[in-house]
Amino acid sequence: GFLAFESADGKSIYYAQTPSATDIWTLRLSDGEESRVSPRIHLQQWRDWALSNGGIFFFRERSAQHPLLSFFDFATAKLNDVVTLDKPGEWVSASADGKLVVYDRFDNEESTIMFLENFE
Repeated sequence: GFLAFESADGKSIYYAQTPSATDIWTLRLSDGEESRVSPRIHLQQWRDWALSNGGIFFFRERSAQHPLLSFFDFATAKLNDVVTLDKPGEWVSASADGKLVVYDRFDNEESTIMFLENFE
């Protein structure tokens, strides 16, 4: 697997199966059962998502001029659009509570860390 995250309760691992994977999978540690998280989540790259306690943040159409950051909510199984970004990015990361998202924005040749705050 690629880019694995442990669930908040420590009972599961979330991951992309291959570098070209378009789905996110979960592995239940108690019995080793694997399953796809949701057919509604489609990645362009294995690194375009992050796990929070309440769900999964991911880029939809990361390579678009103005990519969309979305959130799959575990409690409701709904897909919510969070924000349309002004420039493409990758390597999304999120705080456990889901209140802070960080990503690498394709801006220029410098290194910049972008923070998204106050979104719902």
